Amino acid sequence: MSAPEPPAPRRAARRLPRANFVLHAASWLEAGLAMSNHQSAFYDFELADNNSFEQWSAEGGRDLLQRANRRWKSLLEAYQPPPPDPARDKALRE
Repeated sequence: MSAPEPPAPRRAARRLPRANFVLHAASWLEAGLAMSNHQSAFYDFELADNNSFEQWSAEGGRDLLQRANRRWKSLLEAYQPPPPDPARDKALRE
């Protein structure tokens, strides 16, 4: 035998906190606070892989260390040293 259903006021009292949370979240989104704080509060780590397991496996299944290794090598390969200051270059050559 199942327990009897609580009286209507108790059911409503259980739903009230949930409704307050939903209303609060909706007002936060409508006020634009979510998007205005998104750029400064969320750090998008470029080495993170947010793909599904299937896509991650299909792309080679590289872990964070392998992705970091590939990243520093590509940065080093693309590095262009800044041009030297002409006055310092002349002084060093004399």
